[in-house]
Amino acid sequence: MCTDLLAMSPEQLGKVGQQIQQVGAVTDAIGGYAYNSASARNAAAEARSEALAGRDAAGRIQQQTTRAIGEARGAYSASGASLTSGSALAVEGDIGRRGELDAMTAVLNSDLRAAAKEQEASDYRTAAVTSAAGSLLRSGASSIDNMRRWRGTRAPSAAFDLSGTNRGSGD
Repeated sequence: MCTDLLAMSPEQLGKVGQQIQQVGAVTDAIGGYAYNSASARNAAAEARSEALAGRDAAGRIQQQTTRAIGEARGAYSASGASLTSGSALAVEGDIGRRGELDAMTAVLNSDLRAAAKEQEASDYRTAAVTSAAGSLLRSGASSIDNMRRWRGTRAPSAAFDLSGTNRGSGD
């Protein structure tokens, strides 16, 4: 194979190099797409987990609130106070409202964390597509530029020069 390469013309070697570069670009595109897609799936799973964790925390808070109300009722009852009016009723209401507020806060905070993870997943999905497309476009632009050089041609104008360097107007 080495002797085959030595027998090739510069234009043929250039074409082989171009093909190798294109294979590398496709490999890079596939790798970038796979990495970002996997990261998106992980972030989406973390978002679902965050949302569930908030619901679980809210459930635990509501159970604790119910226990706290029961303990307060037991303490008032033991002291002989009326449970249907006055300060005992006010304390029970305060405990219930604070517990409900804590439960809603837990859900809200977990929803905010889940939304941030969903945004991260969306960003990874976007990156998967754009990185793959970018790799392939860079490869194509480089291949066109190399083909022009091998053939001894130049870009017709700086506006069409895909390499990013200005080599003149092509006159």
